[in-house]
Amino acid sequence: LVLSNLSEQKKVVKDIKKVEQALAKTLSRLSYLSILNSTFFIIVVLRYSIREYLI
Repeated sequence: LVLSNLSEQKKVVKDIKKVEQALAKTLSRLSYLSILNSTFFIIVVLRYSIREYLI
């Protein structure tokens, strides 16, 4: 990809930065969801274990 002028290059750099920011947000949301999912799983297992122990 050869960009002819400086303003085109600046525009592409700006676009790339926007995409990088969007990716970073998406990744942080995914890791947050992953943590939530793991926590939920642990809670379910603990509740089941406690219920089995009490019976």
